[in-house]
Amino acid sequence: MAEEKLKEGIPEKEEKPKIEEKPKIEEAPKIEKLTLPETAKSHFGFVGNFGPIALKMPPTSFDWNYDIWFRPHLELGFWWDRPHPGPFSWHFIEPVKGRYDFSKPDRYVKEAQKRGVQILATIWPFVDWDQEYWRSQPGWRASKGFEMELPISRYKPHDIQAYQKFIEALVERYDGDGIEDMPGLLYPIKYWEVLNEPDSILLGGDLNFFRGTAQDYLEVLKISFEAIKKADPEAVVLHGGSSGGTTIEEFWDNFFALGGTKYFDLGNIHSIGNSENFNTNAYSALLEKYKKNNFWVTESQIPVGQSFFGYLTEEDQAKFLVKGYVISFGNGADKVFYTVYQVDPFAPDMFKRSALIDPNGQKRPAYFALKTLVKKIEFFTQAQKISDGKYRFIVKGQPVYVLWGSGNLPAEITGKVKVTDLYGKEAILDAPQIKLTDSPIYVESIK
Repeated sequence: MAEEKLKEGIPEKEEKPKIEEKPKIEEAPKIEKLTLPETAKSHFGFVGNFGPIALKMPPTSFDWNYDIWFRPHLELGFWWDRPHPGPFSWHFIEPVKGRYDFSKPDRYVKEAQKRGVQILATIWPFVDWDQEYWRSQPGWRASKGFEMELPISRYKPHDIQAYQKFIEALVERYDGDGIEDMPGLLYPIKYWEVLNEPDSILLGGDLNFFRGTAQDYLEVLKISFEAIKKADPEAVVLHGGSSGGTTIEEFWDNFFALGGTKYFDLGNIHSIGNSENFNTNAYSALLEKYKKNNFWVTESQIPVGQSFFGYLTEEDQAKFLVKGYVISFGNGADKVFYTVYQVDPFAPDMFKRSALIDPNGQKRPAYFALKTLVKKIEFFTQAQKISDGKYRFIVKGQPVYVLWGSGNLPAEITGKVKVTDLYGKEAILDAPQIKLTDSPIYVESIK
């Protein structure tokens, strides 16, 4: 009886209420960001231009034969292309305000990426409907050069908000983040150049890419830099290439002093046949003055015939070309772009004389010299100047020396070595047998 009473005092176990399971929320598929391929580490590029002239096609179509356009890249190992002026122009993409048409850059990007070629894209901040403001101002002047591909009014953007939106839409389309990307994009475009030779007004010739002061260009670059980085924080921005020569002091020193160094990641220098070192001695010194040290040479060429260096034979052209590349790399340039592969008889004289293949289709010595240079140091990881005419590159963990001039070899070169001449001919020699001349050679240890 007592036991029953005891049991009565124990409350019965309450059943726990059933908790309904929450429906599983399906996670959105993870967006994989596209990355640059290994070829992006190449130090050699080409300025794709004058293709339309050679092919007698309107350049605004961007429909030319891309097998011909990319022939120099595939033949010589140039894994970068800088189309000039190229399709990344406000003029092409937003011909009517508020309506974007990416058909021209899309076509070019697909053809480049199909061949594994990387792109340095030049942004042009001109479009007719925006430039109408400047046309109505007193003192307006037209610009010359590339009139079929660029508007003739080339002042800084007037409608800043419209320009910013254009930049953001352009960079977003090719940044490879999986959001609003170009259909079929294989890898991203990460390198953007803002305008070309904004200092060209100081050169005094007919060619003019920008009508404005260093302060005006600073405004354009600042707006562009901020819009590019907003769309793609990983993007790398280059300022418009310096024409070199006296503009380094007359324009770029002023531009840097105004605060221009805040608005680019990579410096940018050109050398159109006017410097043995591709203007990199003066330009690298200027960068150092403002505590910047990374730059590319995005235009370089050496002409045969009468030049800044005197009269050059075709063999002289080959020697100067290789020396210019090597000195530039030794001065800190990460990439160097050549400008002329082959042109037709109607091209400007300087371009005909600077081409690697002459108008008759004959390969000049410079063609073979540049091909040998690319083969020897293509993916180097370090470039060092030992002394004048003596440079050491590290390629696949091994030193490759590029040497010319006079004097003794670097002390570390001993024993039997492989020596390659300017055009790729190889020989095995004892180090003491090597005599330096004005023609560059390559020296490597024998594995």
